[in-house]
Amino acid sequence: MKNGFEQQLSQGFKGIIHSYDKRVEKGHHRIEKRQIWCVPISQLQTLHNQDNWVGLKWVVMVVRVPHLWNQTTPEVQFYLTSLNCDARNLGQVIRLRSGVENRLHWTLDVTFSEDACGVRTGHAPQNLALLRRIALNALNLEQSLKRSNRQKSNRAAISSRYG
Repeated sequence: MKNGFEQQLSQGFKGIIHSYDKRVEKGHHRIEKRQIWCVPISQLQTLHNQDNWVGLKWVVMVVRVPHLWNQTTPEVQFYLTSLNCDARNLGQVIRLRSGVENRLHWTLDVTFSEDACGVRTGHAPQNLALLRRIALNALNLEQSLKRSNRQKSNRAAISSRYG
């Protein structure tokens, strides 16, 4: 897929239906340039087991170039979708999705110090991640006291009657 996209990109997508959007966002001492291309799956190489992807219509390539101080770290990501091919709209959907994931990770790290966890082998990392998400949902449902999730977690650890 990557090779097919690169080939089409080098040819300027001549004769191929596609959608393109370019954005520049600024904030927190950071500038991010983002380019989004959306191409019909039929115009690219066949994916492995493509018939198993019910409703698959488009492949989306996002090229991000964040500039933070004097560093740039380009990233290329691919997405598969059955949504309509509108690069601008798909770019916003992808951006919102990554924002939700970033906020969830931040909450898990603040509440449970997830980044400091040294568990790295077997199924333990996935199991602990699932347990943290279950615990986070339980903490969010607890409304008897107006406290942070970290404070609620500490209180629940001390008292078996809390919650």
